[in-house]
Amino acid sequence: MEIIFTLTEELRAIATLSAGTAGSDPTETLTRLAEAVHVAVPSCTAILVAVQLHGRPLTLAVACNEDTTAPTLSSLRLDLSAPAGSEPVAAPLAVIFLSDAESAFDALARDLPPKYAHRATVDTDLTTDPGEATDPRSALDAISLVDRAIGVLVERGLQPDEAATCLQDQATAAAVQVHEAARTVLASVPRPTAGRGPPTPIGIEAERPEY
Repeated sequence: MEIIFTLTEELRAIATLSAGTAGSDPTETLTRLAEAVHVAVPSCTAILVAVQLHGRPLTLAVACNEDTTAPTLSSLRLDLSAPAGSEPVAAPLAVIFLSDAESAFDALARDLPPKYAHRATVDTDLTTDPGEATDPRSALDAISLVDRAIGVLVERGLQPDEAATCLQDQATAAAVQVHEAARTVLASVPRPTAGRGPPTPIGIEAERPEY
């Protein structure tokens, strides 16, 4: 079944989404996935991807039709996992399909290949509100901020895992999201002055976490 092959390919793309990966664009990938699912399940209203951004939950969403007020009467959840040995900035946890028709995903769930079939659950997300999810493009920007800030902290002498912990600690201390703490770190790096060499970064100090 061609739709299952297309769906599988897009699910594989979502499972490998991470900042710094060539071609990893949540907006384009979710849009292609929405188009593929809409062929199999015309009543699909929205697709959500639950991810962890450095340990903090984040949900991305894309609408499958113009009616965003229809109640959810059926759902399909596919649990995902990042590729073995990878440590992406954003780790995918699950893809959730919503529909305003009852039993809309039963046939699709039965036709899924074994790789995904054992991870599929039907009608467990009927109360999920896609309106509370984050726009994929905004999420991509947040992931990019975090990734760049970690790079700055690594340049200041931390290991990547220490830099990630440092950024999380700063976010917790300031009671802000991790990407906002990342924005502060990036703002502390002075812009190069014409005719001079690159300045030494100042501002927020990167302290090694105590274990």
